[in-house]
Amino acid sequence: MIENIILNKAKQEAEQIISGALLGASEIIEKAKEKIPYIIDEYIKNANNYISEQRQKILGDIQLKINSNLIHIENEIVNKVFENIEQEVIKMFEDKKVYENYLKHIVEEVFKNNTFQKPIIKVSPKDYEIVKSFVKDIEVVKDENVEYGVVVEDIERGFVVRNTLKTRIEKVKQIIVEKIRDYWK
Repeated sequence: MIENIILNKAKQEAEQIISGALLGASEIIEKAKEKIPYIIDEYIKNANNYISEQRQKILGDIQLKINSNLIHIENEIVNKVFENIEQEVIKMFEDKKVYENYLKHIVEEVFKNNTFQKPIIKVSPKDYEIVKSFVKDIEVVKDENVEYGVVVEDIERGFVVRNTLKTRIEKVKQIIVEKIRDYWK
């Protein structure tokens, strides 16, 4: 009999513990059920962010490839246009008067567009006499590295202006590249 009472008491306590645990478990389950939509929303938000990031990365990669191809096409166009231009202009310089006028024009251009304190004009040895004939009051020196134009250095201010056939062609190339880029826009 005492055993039955102890057993019943233990059974009741066990049932209360189990009942409490079930009640606690069902509360936990209910709270978890309430959190499920928020958890799903968070996963969806993270997935959308990831998709958006990947989309931007892919679009960026594609834009880089497009830009690279456009630059390649620009270079091909410009190189084709300028393939023989220097030689063609040099042929025109065979006419001494044309070449003298060219040299005079580029020297005037340098001094019209820049202010110098103490300039020195560097020219090819073959152009020395021509430039000397129309430049007064400015030192003219021979320089083997200057071809088809002039390089003017300002000794006092420490800057150099290059106005040679090559630099002029490069300027024109740059203008054409900018025009091509405007066209792609």
